Amino acid sequence: MWQRVFSVSKMLVYTTAVFLAFCMFVPSAQGTISPSDKKKLKAVEALDPGPADVFDRDLVKESFKISDIMKHHRSYCNTKTREKRFGGAVLGYVTPWNNRGYDIAKIFGSKFSYVSPVWLQLELSQEKAGFAVGGQHDVDVGWIEDVKRAGKAVKLVPRVLFERWTPQQLSKVAASKKKMTAMASVLKEVAKKSEFDGYVLELWSQFGAQMANEMTKLVQHLAKELQAENLI
Repeated sequence: MWQRVFSVSKMLVYTTAVFLAFCMFVPSAQGTISPSDKKKLKAVEALDPGPADVFDRDLVKESFKISDIMKHHRSYCNTKTREKRFGGAVLGYVTPWNNRGYDIAKIFGSKFSYVSPVWLQLELSQEKAGFAVGGQHDVDVGWIEDVKRAGKAVKLVPRVLFERWTPQQLSKVAASKKKMTAMASVLKEVAKKSEFDGYVLELWSQFGAQMANEMTKLVQHLAKELQAENLI
């Protein structure tokens, strides 16, 4: 009897060892890259800026290959950087975490109607006005001058994020003409100091459709106050 138990145990150990060896082998087989796969992963050489525009390079189309994007993503027509083909208004956002955007705004300044650097936050404050504009340390005066030289008609309108606001706080401000006017005064002061042409307000992402009436009332009041000072 003991011999039989020993034989069964020995068989289980052997079977387990074979199973573990099989499990270790399968992932390594799945992760192997064949020579043909390596050829497919070959990098596509990106083109530098040149005289050919997007029409010359047949890039105005609905469908693209991945290789098209890899090849042309860095290239642009360097003889038509000031020529605007689109007749409508163009708003471009520039984010501090993507330095390439700063260069694009300077190169193609005349193609934009509005350039909005993502710099500012409107915050509730204990100061007399009740509001403060954060992020002013990110304002790059030299870059603003470069963008406006590149595009004489371009307007510099930084994005203003309503940071750390609650729905209750927004409702309270929107219900008070005095508070909305105080907010507008703070924004006008910053615009004058930094030579902004106006602002892009970011509200919807925080509050959505649930506070559409309050947001509409606030934006309309701010727009009226800013436009009175020739701001957007």
